[in-house]
Amino acid sequence: MFDFLRDHTRLLFAILIPLILASFVLVGTFDQPGKNQAPVATVGRDEITQAEFERAHQQRLSRVRAQVPELDITLVDTPAFRQSVVDELVRQRLLARAVSEFRINVTDDRLRRIFASDQQFAFLRNPDGRINKTLIEGSSFRSTAAFEANLRQDLAERQVMQGMLVSRIASQAISKPALDAFFQQREVQVLHFKPKDYVSQVAVTDAELEVFYRDPEISARFLVPEQVDLEYVVFDTAAVAKDMVISEDDLKSYYNNNLTRFGSPQERRVRHILIAVAQDAQPDLRQRSRAKAEDLLAQLQKNPGSFGELAKKESQDAGSAKVGGDLGFFFKDQVIFGEALFALESGALSNVIETEQGFHIIQMTDQRGGSVRSFDVVRTEILEEVRKSQAQAKFSDLSQEFSHMVYEQGDTLQAVVDKWKLERRTIAGLTRQGTRDPVLSHPKLLEAVFASDALQDKRNTPAIEVSAAQMVSARVLKHSSARQPALSEVLEAVRAAFVVKASAALARKEGEKSLALNQATPAATFNQKVESVSRVKPGSLSPPLLKRVLSVPSAKLPTVVSHDLGEQGYQLALITRILASDVPTADLKVGQAEYAQVWEAAESQSYFDALKVRFKVEAKPQK
Repeated sequence: MFDFLRDHTRLLFAILIPLILASFVLVGTFDQPGKNQAPVATVGRDEITQAEFERAHQQRLSRVRAQVPELDITLVDTPAFRQSVVDELVRQRLLARAVSEFRINVTDDRLRRIFASDQQFAFLRNPDGRINKTLIEGSSFRSTAAFEANLRQDLAERQVMQGMLVSRIASQAISKPALDAFFQQREVQVLHFKPKDYVSQVAVTDAELEVFYRDPEISARFLVPEQVDLEYVVFDTAAVAKDMVISEDDLKSYYNNNLTRFGSPQERRVRHILIAVAQDAQPDLRQRSRAKAEDLLAQLQKNPGSFGELAKKESQDAGSAKVGGDLGFFFKDQVIFGEALFALESGALSNVIETEQGFHIIQMTDQRGGSVRSFDVVRTEILEEVRKSQAQAKFSDLSQEFSHMVYEQGDTLQAVVDKWKLERRTIAGLTRQGTRDPVLSHPKLLEAVFASDALQDKRNTPAIEVSAAQMVSARVLKHSSARQPALSEVLEAVRAAFVVKASAALARKEGEKSLALNQATPAATFNQKVESVSRVKPGSLSPPLLKRVLSVPSAKLPTVVSHDLGEQGYQLALITRILASDVPTADLKVGQAEYAQVWEAAESQSYFDALKVRFKVEAKPQK
C-alpha cells in the first residue's frame, strides 16, 4: 500500500490538487454570506448590500432593546421598521453621493471654528480648547483623524440640505387658517361601554376554557419561550488594570509632557481693525485694501493709543467698530488669527494679517489664566489616566490571549477567571430577547448562546466584543426549549383572559345596539355631560374616536360616531355643534412655529425625493 503511494505520487497530486482548489472555492463561497444576494437598494451604481442592511437592522434593534428591555422585540420588528432601516441607509449613501457630486468641501478653518465653538463638542475639548485625544481614541472613532473625517463629512452633508432647513417662512396670515382648523373645538357627549360593567354576566365552563385555550392567538400569549441558564465572564480594561503597577517616574513623565492640561488655559483679549474684501475680489481691489490697512498700521505705530478711535472710524466690522474694535477674550484656537495674537506682548500691534474676511490689524490688550496645578495636586487624576491608558494598550494584546483561552479550554471558564481574577456571573431564564443589561442583550452574544454547539455541547462561546475594550464569553448551564404549557398550569390566567374577552364582547354588543338606536334618532339614549374637545383637549375620547369626531362635516350635525376599543370597551360620541377655536396666545405662537416646521419638513422631503430621482435610487420593499 505505502509502496504504491510512494511510486504514484504524481498521480495522487494530479487527483488531489483540483479537489483542494475546489474546496477553497467552496469555502470562499460559503464564507461570504449575502455575496450573491440582490442588494436591498441602489444609489446609481452604488449598492447597499443585504449584509449592510442586516448589520444596521441589528444595531437599531439593539438600541430599542436597550431603551425598553421588557418590550417584545417581535412587536417592533415590522416591515415598516425594516423599511425605515433601508431608508436611513439610502439617505446616508445619497447625501454622501451629493457631497461628492456637488463638490462640497469643509475647510480646515471652518472645522476648527465649529469644534471650538459648538457646545456639543465641549466634553471633547481640553481646557486649552484642543481636542482631547484620550477621549477620542477611547471612543468608537479610535483616532482623531477618524473623528475629524467623520465631522467633516457630517458638516458637508448638512450643507446639502441647508437651503431647505433655513427657508421656512410662516406669517400669521398664512398659518392662522390652518391653525384655526387644527385648534377647532366640538361639543360632544360620550357614552363608554366598559367591560368591567359586564363581568358579572360572564359565565365560563371548563369545556369553554379548553376551546378558548386551543385558539392559536390565545395560546400564543402563554407560550413559554426558549431560554437558557448561563454563566459568563466580562473581560475589559478594568480587569486588566486591577494588578497594574504604575511607577512614580511614569506619573511625573506624563505630568511634564501634559502641563497644558493641568492648568487653566491662557486667554487673550484682542481688538482689531478690519478692512473687508472678498477672497475672490479682483487683484487690484485686494491690493488697494491691503494698502489701506498698511496705512492704518503706520498711523497706529506712531500713536498706539489711538487704536480705539481709529477702529470706530475705519474698521469695516460693524459689530466691533462701535466699541473700538474690542472682540473680547479668546483661547488660541478660537480665533482665526490666534497664532499672531499669542505671539504679541501686551499692548503690541501685529503686522497686517490676511484672512478670508479681509485684512486685519490686531492689538493684544489683556490676558488671563495660564496657571498650572502642581504635580501633588493632580497626582490622583494622573494615576487614573495613566492606568486607563496603559490598560487600554495592554488590553489589545491580552484580548487575543483571552480569546484563545476560552476557545482552547472550551468546557470551562475557570481558567480565565483564575488568570485575571474575573467575576463569574450567572443568569437564569435568558431568552432570545436579552435583558436590560447591554452585555446580555448584545445580538452577537445572543446568537452565540443559542447556537447549536453552545446548547448541545455546553461549550464556551467565542470571545465576543460587545463594546470598545470589553469582551464577554458565556457557557450554557441549562437549556429549555420553547413549550406550550398545559392548561392546568395557566388555568387562572386563561380564565381571566376569557373573562376580559367575553366582557368586552358584551360591551361591544351593547354599544352597537345603542349606536343603531341613536343613528335612527340622534341623542335617543344620550344624557351625558357635555364636553368641548379638540386636538389639544381630547377629554374622555380615545384617539381614534377623537379623529372621527373632528372629521365629521358640519352639515351632518348632530350625528353619532363610534369606535371599538377592543378589551377597553366601546365608545359612542354624539357631536352636537362646532365651537370657535380657543387658542391661547402662547399656543398660537408655538403652533405657528410648528406649522413652519411642517412646511420645512415637506420642502426638505421634496428636495430629498428630487435627489433620489437625480441619482437614480431604487429600493426593494421590505417584508
